[in-house]
Amino acid sequence: MGSTGIDVKALKQAFLKAIEEDSEFRYAIAGAIGLGEVLEELRRLREDFSKRFEALERKMLEHDKRFEEMNRRFEALERKMIEYDKRFETLERKLLEHDKRFEVIEKQLLEHGSAIKELVSAVTKLASQITSLGNRYGVFTEEALRDAMKYVVEDLLKSGRVVRWIYYDSSGVVYGRPSVVEVDLVIRDGEHVLVEFKASADRGDVAELYRIGQLYERVKGVKPRLVLVSPAIRRRARELAKELGVELRGVVSEV
Repeated sequence: MGSTGIDVKALKQAFLKAIEEDSEFRYAIAGAIGLGEVLEELRRLREDFSKRFEALERKMLEHDKRFEEMNRRFEALERKMIEYDKRFETLERKLLEHDKRFEVIEKQLLEHGSAIKELVSAVTKLASQITSLGNRYGVFTEEALRDAMKYVVEDLLKSGRVVRWIYYDSSGVVYGRPSVVEVDLVIRDGEHVLVEFKASADRGDVAELYRIGQLYERVKGVKPRLVLVSPAIRRRARELAKELGVELRGVVSEV
């Protein structure tokens, strides 16, 4: 305490307490000593910082939501990719199985083709033999050749069956008018072969068998092989047969 009787220490404590507890007094003191503007600027900066922080926080929340959405989409896409991989593996296995089956079928077709060639060759030999008999004894008939083919295919080779296909051609596909069409049919392992026997074969016989093949395909839904067997095939018949895809078996003359 000084000579004036004022307790300086108590006065300081009261002054500091007033600054701490009384905001108006605090700002008044700050203004008196030139700190008011500084404090106001600090207050504005704090408010601005708070607003910016809140805005940044909102953006972070939006980004979090967008990231979660993108993550969900990515997981869904990843699941689909895994599913596609499994389906692709399944498809790949099936394709490999089909390749193996096709190889087996191709092998069988090659074997069948060889068998058909052997069959046609045997029929051709029979035709030549029967022709020789016919020339010697005058007994050559198409029916005899037909019976011989049936015997070779069904009884000896046991590789198929021989039937007589008879159909009423109401549209006149073969002969240009409604008529009954007859032709020998060899069926072996699903392959259909139309065989026509002629004592002599010319262009008209080739064209006739070709039209019968068209009629058969239209009726049965199966494209047949066409074979014309004759001991006397004219050269011009051979030219037309090559053009139409008709197989000829027999002796081709120069006429």
